[in-house]
Amino acid sequence: MILLVVGKMSILLVYLRIFPSPQFRYVVYGMNAFLVFHGLLYFLLTALQCLPVESIWDRYITDRKCINANAIVYSSGLLSIFEDVAILLLPVRQVWRLNIHRRRRLTLLALFSIGSLYVIRPDKRLPIDAADSLQRVPDIHGPDEVCRAIQRHFRRDMG
Repeated sequence: MILLVVGKMSILLVYLRIFPSPQFRYVVYGMNAFLVFHGLLYFLLTALQCLPVESIWDRYITDRKCINANAIVYSSGLLSIFEDVAILLLPVRQVWRLNIHRRRRLTLLALFSIGSLYVIRPDKRLPIDAADSLQRVPDIHGPDEVCRAIQRHFRRDMG
């Protein structure tokens, strides 16, 4: 989550350098604040999804209270998609106001919209069932098993 927020904030900081409009800057600052809030909120929700915290990885602790992991994953995913769409749409108005030929404006908009290739497939970004995927996590012992688990995960997502 933290890396996702930092990546989006870096795109917004590039927008600040490209587009000097004061109104646009306020929107970007507001979006950055929203990203920080979203990142911190879901970091805390994920880290503290079960109390005591040890019960997240120790299934033998029966006296635990947990919030719905699916609700965390889906709401965070939907907010992330909303943020992606907002970041994609932010430069449209600024580019359209440029005093250049219409064909160049359309080319610039096409360049800015390359990120939409990632947003148009949200079904690949949202897991089907977070609780089910947590139950299927095998016990991993050692770096070799970690590497194999990561490879299996990427093969499953890419296939």
